[in-house]
Amino acid sequence: MSLVNVNGHCLMGCGRTLHLNTGTGMIICVSKKCPRPTALSDLIAKDPEPHKVEVGWQGFAIKHPLHERIDDRLFECDLQKWLEDLEGPPVSDGFYSVVKVEGIGEHRRAALREQGSSVIDGWLFTASEEP
Repeated sequence: MSLVNVNGHCLMGCGRTLHLNTGTGMIICVSKKCPRPTALSDLIAKDPEPHKVEVGWQGFAIKHPLHERIDDRLFECDLQKWLEDLEGPPVSDGFYSVVKVEGIGEHRRAALREQGSSVIDGWLFTASEEP
């Protein structure tokens, strides 16, 4: 096993302590005080997540996907802007995974509704148990 310096900072705030373990391919923080040395590897090992939206009587809350955090793009989020411009909630209270969709015909929309999903103005809302 060999460790190679990685140009970047530990996600847990440890500083420039990231290294690539050439034996495992994992990027790890080598700080002994790091509460989660594999945080970066854990994060990039997952499939990209969609927006997670909680809709309630007081409004909505969004957990943005990580790609929107690059260059602070979450402040330019199309879903955020669209939801803010609505006069009321687009779906009933609950938790949803939300993705942008295009070109979905009525037959596919009907099938999605049967599965508990809704397409509204090009956004696919799929009910979710998790926040």
